[in-house]
Amino acid sequence: SAIGEPSTGALLGEVGLVDVREGTARAICWLAPQHLDKDIASTVLDSVLRFGSGALDLHTIDRTLAD
Repeated sequence: SAIGEPSTGALLGEVGLVDVREGTARAICWLAPQHLDKDIASTVLDSVLRFGSGALDLHTIDRTLAD
């Protein structure tokens, strides 16, 4: 899913769950270079982890911040 800046709609990066199977997945996050110094990655990864644990009943989710 795209990560957008709320007031302008500018693309900040992408986040999502991949390799979803048998109660496990990998959460990935990519941020545009100019947004790496912000606290965006931890905020969006926390949201994806809550969704994966709650809605998808995943018990193991590895996290990756892509370059």
